[in-house]
Order: sequence, then C-alpha cells, then structure tokens
Amino acid sequence: MVVPPPVTSATEEPVRPRSRRGQRIGLILAVAVAVRGALFLLAGADERRFYTLDAGGYLELARHLSAGYLEPRSQLFAMGLMRTPGYPLFAAAVLKVASSVRALIFVQLVLSVATVWLCHRLGTRLMGPAAGEVAALILSLDPVSAIYANQLQPETLFTALVVGGVLTWVSALDTNAPPAAALSGLLLGLAVLTRPIGAYLALVLLAWGLRRLRIRVALAFLAPLTILVGGWIVRNDRATGVPMLTTIQGINLLEYRAAGALASESGIDVDEARRTLRVALWSRLPPHANAAEVSRVRTHLALEVMSAHPRGVVAGFLDGAWRLLTGSGLTALSRLLGDDDPESLDAGWKRTTAAALAFELAVVYGCASWGLLVLTRMGRWTTGALLLGVIGYFVLISAGPEANTRFRFPAMPFIALLAGIGVSARNRRAAPPPPVPATP
Repeated sequence: MVVPPPVTSATEEPVRPRSRRGQRIGLILAVAVAVRGALFLLAGADERRFYTLDAGGYLELARHLSAGYLEPRSQLFAMGLMRTPGYPLFAAAVLKVASSVRALIFVQLVLSVATVWLCHRLGTRLMGPAAGEVAALILSLDPVSAIYANQLQPETLFTALVVGGVLTWVSALDTNAPPAAALSGLLLGLAVLTRPIGAYLALVLLAWGLRRLRIRVALAFLAPLTILVGGWIVRNDRATGVPMLTTIQGINLLEYRAAGALASESGIDVDEARRTLRVALWSRLPPHANAAEVSRVRTHLALEVMSAHPRGVVAGFLDGAWRLLTGSGLTALSRLLGDDDPESLDAGWKRTTAAALAFELAVVYGCASWGLLVLTRMGRWTTGALLLGVIGYFVLISAGPEANTRFRFPAMPFIALLAGIGVSARNRRAAPPPPVPATP
C-alpha cells in the first residue's frame, strides 16, 4: 500500500507555480508601465508634443460629437464622414471626466499596458505560459508601442481591441462557446469603427478557424460585427446617399496609392501626379457633390489609375512595406522629446538611438523567425497561420506610399508572440497542454 505524502492544503502545490507566474507577469507589466510612463513624463512638459497632424480633427470631433456625426449641415460633418466614431467617442468619454489631453494620453497608456497583458493571455492559450510571458516582455519593451501610445492617435485603442478580439476568438473556437464568439465580434466591430483598416480582419479569422468552426459560433461572431459595421454603413448611406464606411479610403487611394503609382511609372514628381489626378477628379464630379459622393468618384478614379499602372502599385507597396517593417520610430520619439528638427539625424544621441532601435528590431525579427521555425518543427501549423495571417493582413492593408512606422503598431503584439515562441522554445521539453476540450 502506497501512503500518500502529507498535504497541508488542498491547493498548496498548484498555487505555488501560479503564484510565481503571477509575480513574473506583474513584473512584466511594471516594466511596461515604466517604459511608457518615462516617455509620458519626458513629453508632459509641453502638451503639444502629444499632438500629430490628425490629432486636431479627432479632438474637434470628440468635443462636438453632435455636429460631427448628427448634423449633416454642420461644417464638421465632413470630418465625421472621414473619421469613424470609435476614437472620438473614446476621447469624448475621457475628456468629459477630465478635460485634459494628458488625461487622455494617460488612459491610452493604461490601454497599452492592458494590451501587454492580453498578449500574455493569447500566448499562454496558444503555446503555454512561457511563450506568453516572453511575448509580453518583448511587447512591454517595444519602442513603437510605447512611443505611439503617447500620441493622440487611435492606434492604442485599436490594437487593444484587435488583440482582445483575437484572444476571445481563439477561446471561442477552443470551447465552441457562442458568448466568447459574440464578444470577439463585438471587439472587432469596435476596432473597425476605431480604425477602418480592420474591416476585413474578420475574414482572416474566419478562414483560420474554418475547419473547426460551428455554425452557431460563426453566427454569434458575425452578429455584433455586422450590426456595428453594417449599421454605420447604412447610417452613412442615409445621410449622404452613398453606402460607405469612411471617406478616408478614397483619399488614401488617390492621394497616395494612385499618385505614387502614376509618379513611379511616369517618372514625374508625386506632387505633380497629385495635381494631375485632382484635375481629373474635379472634371468627373457631379454638381454640388457632397463629401461622400466626392469620395466615391475619388475611389473609382484611383482604382482606374492603379489598374493602369500595376508596376507602380507594386513598387509603392514594396517601398511602404519596407518602411512599415523597418522604421525605428525615431522621428516620433524626437517630437515627443521636443526636438525642433525631428527628422534630422545630425545629433549624436539620435544616431546612437537609431542604431539601438535598429538592433532591438533585428533581434525581435530574428526571434520571430526562429519562433516560426519552431512552430513548423512542432507541426503547429494553425498557430503559425494565425499569427502570420494577422501580421500579413496589416502589412498588406497598410503598406503603401503613406506607410510609416506607426502602421506597424497593431501588428507588434503578434510579432512579439512569434518572438516569444522562439525565445521560450529552448525551455520547452514537450508540447504545451492541449486546449480546453470542446463542449458538445
């Protein structure tokens, strides 16, 4: 007869490793707070350092929501057609409690730290606690995530919603749980209304989970997403006569993608290409066209130009993808620090910082590449497909002549997850435990 060892508490043994894991993630979150808080304190001497070119429009909408979204005759209504309501509503809620831009940035920093925790949870669910902890640590130290969380831009809110939506979607598929799927659809719908570049991300997630997707889970996922995004399109149709999500799509397509393609193939300056396209645009507009009708004509013209200049489109995409994936964020950091010439590299500290940022990014990409190889060797194709699918989606949808380092922000948690898998692989003796069994 085997005598069991004495146990002083029924939960003592399981609690110890969980307690240590809790302490580690607590330290990682503290690192995230320290990195983001340091930039906040350095920039806080001048509130204008938090502003970007788009910040004024977002704040104007936040302070005049009715004029921007409910009054078609208002001069601000065209801005409301260009900027979907997610970030202005978020900003308005914060400013109503504390009418300070610093308070809004502070709440964004809280969201950024929460995204680090969500990244940890997603990594833990996909590949176990070690991968989740390393991924969270990498994201907590990521310069891009820290720098742009200190700017008046929707990326921080958008990224938190996307990571939360992906996490709940994975959970919904693991457990066949319609409530989790509904929450995922809700979060992704809110993400689209925060930044329209997320409009097609749901298709990537549906395709990834297709092999084990049940109808009730799919319907629960699509219902809130369709209500939010479809509802906004219907609202714009009723207000303007044009069913569309936002007018910013037409602006970006014509002023950047089409103009860049035309300039590349024609050998002319991009400003000259824009002037040429604007003349063509105005010649096609109907009399008294509203902002939505202008956007529709602008989009059609842009697609015509792009289809006629495919090599220029590809060249613009490759150039934008390179800048998106390799940018250091030094210009944005310099603005936060109050530099009078943020784009210059004349100062010695800038050259040193640029080299350090480039080295950090190279290490992260090296670890992410190793993580992808680890997943391949382990036969974890679905995990690799999910992470690469989301990263690839953001690169594909964002890369163009207008792309910069900021556009990498929403992809960074998923790059960090691949890197976390690579770094933690040497400590993995076996595959992680299987997911929670599905309920019938």
